[in-house]
Amino acid sequence: MNLTKPLDLFPGEVARIDAVRGFLCFYVFCFHFYEDSLRKTVLDSEFLRFLLFQGYVAVHIFFALSGFLILRSYVATLSQYPVRYNEVFFLRRIFRIFPAWGVSLLAIAVYRGELDLNNYLWNFFFLFGLQPFSLDQLLSYPSWSLYVEEIFYLCFPFFFLLLRKNLGLLLVISYVVLNLLFHYWVQIPKGMYLYTPINSFYYFFFGIGAYFLVPLLRNSAKSSWAFAT
Repeated sequence: MNLTKPLDLFPGEVARIDAVRGFLCFYVFCFHFYEDSLRKTVLDSEFLRFLLFQGYVAVHIFFALSGFLILRSYVATLSQYPVRYNEVFFLRRIFRIFPAWGVSLLAIAVYRGELDLNNYLWNFFFLFGLQPFSLDQLLSYPSWSLYVEEIFYLCFPFFFLLLRKNLGLLLVISYVVLNLLFHYWVQIPKGMYLYTPINSFYYFFFGIGAYFLVPLLRNSAKSSWAFAT
């Protein structure tokens, strides 16, 4: 795989990815709306509970799509700015995420009546990730997933270096060992297991793997719904 030129996506493929990401975001929104506003009300039902309680699956799929897209974005940045690509990459991430995140978090804090500067900054900079945390400590429950993505972005240049040097197998082995050590030495608080980067990174790696598979599948796939022709 050429990691100096980004993978070309046809307009149909871009539209499909955007549609899936939009649906996943809407599904997760519905899940949290149900948790916050509908549960234990007259509108609650077993059917809704069954339908919406797969929200974590949507988050995992979103992580995989993020892994695919972030590799493509990083390679595109490298091809455009071969000298200062890491600086450009991180600046783009910061300006893409934090302004909208800051406004959203402020709106949530005002809505919940918890507008405290220290608590706001603690959530805004994902400082809760420096220690064991529970979801009820967060201003916004879904912020754990954004925290996981931010940690992935910070680690990504190292992951990319291994991929570029054809050391992908070493990356997988390193992750497995780190995962095992994490669970052996760290006493994971109840409810925290699913919300740590170490337990979520492999979903991003699925997306990275798909990035390498797309050119191979294009050469063999005949299905028009899977690949734009």
